Amino acid sequence: MQRLVLHSWLLAFLLFHLSRLGATTSGNSVFEAEYLLELVLPVTAASMNDSELGVARLAMQRGATYVNILESTPNTRDCRNPQATRLQAAYYSLRILLSWKEDRLDVAEHMFSKIDPIRRDLDDSSVENLANVLQNVGTDLISKQNLESGLNWLRRGHHLLSSKTGILSPKAKHLHLAICNIIMQVITKSNLQESIGEARSILDSVLSRIGDHPVLLHWQLVILHVTDECGFSEEAYASIIQRMILSPGFSENTFHLALAHLVRLGDKCSPSELLDELLFRHALPGENAIWLGKVVFLRIWTTFNVIYSHEEYRKLGDVVEKVHQSIRRHLSWVEVEACQAQGDIKRSSSGAI
Repeated sequence: MQRLVLHSWLLAFLLFHLSRLGATTSGNSVFEAEYLLELVLPVTAASMNDSELGVARLAMQRGATYVNILESTPNTRDCRNPQATRLQAAYYSLRILLSWKEDRLDVAEHMFSKIDPIRRDLDDSSVENLANVLQNVGTDLISKQNLESGLNWLRRGHHLLSSKTGILSPKAKHLHLAICNIIMQVITKSNLQESIGEARSILDSVLSRIGDHPVLLHWQLVILHVTDECGFSEEAYASIIQRMILSPGFSENTFHLALAHLVRLGDKCSPSELLDELLFRHALPGENAIWLGKVVFLRIWTTFNVIYSHEEYRKLGDVVEKVHQSIRRHLSWVEVEACQAQGDIKRSSSGAI
């Protein structure tokens, strides 16, 4: 039924187009091209969503005629038609998507190059739509182990969003974060030493636009850890963990990421102050029994296995006493077992990003 609807939609558009052929030869050809392109793009998008690539291809063939009219109109950057630019961007974004679905990456590359003349004039919505397409293409190629090509498409998405002026919308921030996350996953699983400069540059760029998001801070910590032989900085590592603990929108995933990195920091130095901050800022006020138990357990373990100081033992006693005075109920056996499952801490962190 859906297939019949899509074919009928395309047929109705083609008939409508034929009825207006006279208009496209008049002096108002640009307006007519914009009007018809506005109608044909939704047909294409709906067809691709339902995997009716043949319908989408026919619709795009009609769309190419209207785009050619828009591109043949004399234009300078200062007086570019915003409506025409938006429609051109939408058309080429869909052409990239269609070419990718048809496994024609050469055509997709060509369509991406066609956006170059208008890239600086794209509005926020066009940038977000194009970045979403680039992310889809790159992620799919990486899932098929075509890492080099996939990274190339993701880098394009990153550069597109990085070059956007002004404040990013929530959707753009989410896209930028997702693209950066996938790039970091691929880089850290490959030869990181050759890509360390790029990884740091991308992280710095995204952090400057998005702020201290826990996932970005996690990747900063990963890079610091895997480049230990280049000179591990305990102070830098601890500083990033603290930023993670203080980051807005602290969540379950953030907790697991922070705790895993605190365990890792404990191999180098005492994370007791950061554990106390995590405990009294999040675990205790939130009355989350499992969070509370895990942090207290790690705090005790750290004091007795890393630190040998009577002053630290006294501080630990004060921490335990404050927790004891603050909690309103005893932990169940299930919660106690979960609290002491240190082996799960690092494993749980991998699923938090």
